[in-house]
Amino acid sequence: MSRDQRADDNWALLYARELSLHQHQPLVVLFTLDLHYPEANIRHYNFMLHGLMLLEQQLIAKDITLLIVVGKPEEQLIKIINDLRVGCLVTDFDPLRVKKNGRSQ
Repeated sequence: MSRDQRADDNWALLYARELSLHQHQPLVVLFTLDLHYPEANIRHYNFMLHGLMLLEQQLIAKDITLLIVVGKPEEQLIKIINDLRVGCLVTDFDPLRVKKNGRSQ
């Protein structure tokens, strides 16, 4: 989960939930916290972390696990895919150049 940090009206999450139910597999939402995100400051991170705490409660109510890891998203994603033996990956859309560049690596 990146751009659409919400449990409701989130098309990627709805699709991922449908896939997990169909495949009888657990659904885990991954959020990578990049401490070196361009131009981010403590106020940005504070706002984001507060929102992630609220999101976690909403996901728990839907029986979905939220996993937050610190590091470069492209590195952490590969590690989590291998560690959890992920069968399917669904990402949300983000038109920002910095995000597109990270996903293409």
